Amino acid sequence: MPYKKEAMDGLQWTAVMALCLGLAGASEVQIIDGREATPHSRPYMAYLSIEMEDGNGACGGFLIKPDFILTAAHCNGESITVVLGAHDMSKRETSWQLIQAEKMIPHPDFNSNSLVNDIMLLKLARKAKLKKKVKLVGIPEADDDVQHGDLCSVAGWGNTVTDGNGSNMLREVNVTIIYWDTCKKSWDAMIPEKTICAGGYKTTKGFCQGDSGGPLICNNKAMGIVSFNSIRGCEYPNLPNVYTSVAAYRDWINSVLQQHSHTPL
Repeated sequence: MPYKKEAMDGLQWTAVMALCLGLAGASEVQIIDGREATPHSRPYMAYLSIEMEDGNGACGGFLIKPDFILTAAHCNGESITVVLGAHDMSKRETSWQLIQAEKMIPHPDFNSNSLVNDIMLLKLARKAKLKKKVKLVGIPEADDDVQHGDLCSVAGWGNTVTDGNGSNMLREVNVTIIYWDTCKKSWDAMIPEKTICAGGYKTTKGFCQGDSGGPLICNNKAMGIVSFNSIRGCEYPNLPNVYTSVAAYRDWINSVLQQHSHTPL
């Protein structure tokens, strides 16, 4: 019934805005050595408003099918409302599409302590309407790879300084791929397999809290998923940022899509 749909949209809007009001005041500060993105230049970006047992949270994600979002498994919660078509989270834009996550499907072997297999698919309650400001992003095949020195980018609405405020505006930063062996050595071998390292090493450029689940974009494909960085702070320049490798999980992604929508990518 239309009235029930409007009532549900209103409830979702209230919950999202309650979380977004906490972002106010951060727009004058750049995301860790980055910049504000050109509005709607990343139409695949998703803002995740998460209800958890101990409060509310937020993550990023990205649209890979009209009814599927890819994000990090540690972004799981009791319920998730997805906002598509957003740039400025301080006010509702006409381009917004608010859709509830019908199913949250984290990798079955995800470990919340080690962040091994930090990847999750969200099955949306309805398909997104693909428009100029809401589009899909491509993901790599299983044999695709990134190379040391490749220039990529990451974006999100997360904190602009360690333990600071999030950003109302979507922000982005360019990051460089780092040899995985160098990354592993820097982390003293305490990083999972099937990951990509970029940024945060001999530079402060990278992501921060609240950017989790967002995409690492290389050559117009989402090659990685924001997973974790140093507990010493987002600006700590001696440990690379770590992303879950999307290519390494392509077979799992396809199996989930086939099971829940009967069509792989």
